[in-house]
Amino acid sequence: YFYAWQSWYHVFRAGNTLRSRGLDKPIWLNETGVPAWNDYPGPVWDPHSGLRATTQEQAHYTIQTAFYALYAGADAIFYFQLYDGCGNQPQGTNFPPHNGELCDANGNLASNPSFPCAGDANGLFTNPTDAACFTQHPNPESPRPNLAAYQVLTHYVRDVVPYWRSRPGGPDPANGPQEWIAFYQPATRQRIIGMWARFGGSQTAVLPATAGSATLIYPDGTTQTILPANGVYTLQLPGATNQNAPWDPTLYPIGGRPLIIIEADPNAVGAP
Repeated sequence: YFYAWQSWYHVFRAGNTLRSRGLDKPIWLNETGVPAWNDYPGPVWDPHSGLRATTQEQAHYTIQTAFYALYAGADAIFYFQLYDGCGNQPQGTNFPPHNGELCDANGNLASNPSFPCAGDANGLFTNPTDAACFTQHPNPESPRPNLAAYQVLTHYVRDVVPYWRSRPGGPDPANGPQEWIAFYQPATRQRIIGMWARFGGSQTAVLPATAGSATLIYPDGTTQTILPANGVYTLQLPGATNQNAPWDPTLYPIGGRPLIIIEADPNAVGAP
């Protein structure tokens, strides 16, 4: 949850543990997600709310966590979740949209301190009006930006195998300010590359081309055809914005807006 890179870490660790014991089993990342603070039932008045993100950062996380997990060897990923559940708050927690005026000093409802005054907006959709909690969203059952990001993954990033990974943009190619994760899709003989800025500064990615054009995909599903100039694609990566880690306010647990590039790659024939 929350820290996208940890999806790679936990899947990688699980794979190593299995191999060390001579086991070969599918690895599922059973839950991954991050709640939004700036949409009901989140604490919309608190941009520094720990372990939360904006709805746009939530969408960026959706793509980044999947790329990390798949590259580490995950066979399946369960995205948490379809609607806003009551897992971290008691069933029956409910309140109208507000800007903190309904809270007491302890973060509970002033009218009923047995219940919190905010919840976790995890869902791809906001709750329906008959849910077990958080039933008062002004637009019930409406999609959040993470739904489009999820659909980008399920449409484009299928039946892929890890290809390569790089962190360019700095003096250490293994630990630069950009994250590039590439997969090969044998059925289409294409490479699929996800890239984003790891830290707060914007980055310029210079990607060597393997074909005469590529498809560029944004987290909202928008696509465009791009052409290389002098054999490279030059792409702008906005800086990361989330610093909601309570243990380290300098950390960027979610990278900047990711881009996905899909391109024919004749050099990848026979890739693992």
